[in-house]
Amino acid sequence: MMGLISVAAAGAAAIVYVGHNGSQDANWMAFCQGFTNFCQAASEAVVLSFVAAAFFLCLVPLSALALKSN
Repeated sequence: MMGLISVAAAGAAAIVYVGHNGSQDANWMAFCQGFTNFCQAASEAVVLSFVAAAFFLCLVPLSALALKSN
């Protein structure tokens, strides 16, 4: 689960980055000036994804300690 959350957060961050800045190599323009509500919601989702990844990162050692004590 930790790996899936990390990959999903990184993928979403890449999409938000392209939305904010565009990509000259792929000839994509930044579209956040026209769709501010979408970009705001996507940015919030990326932040929450990284918060979830940090939560799971703390949960993994706690689970290991719980298994070790049993």
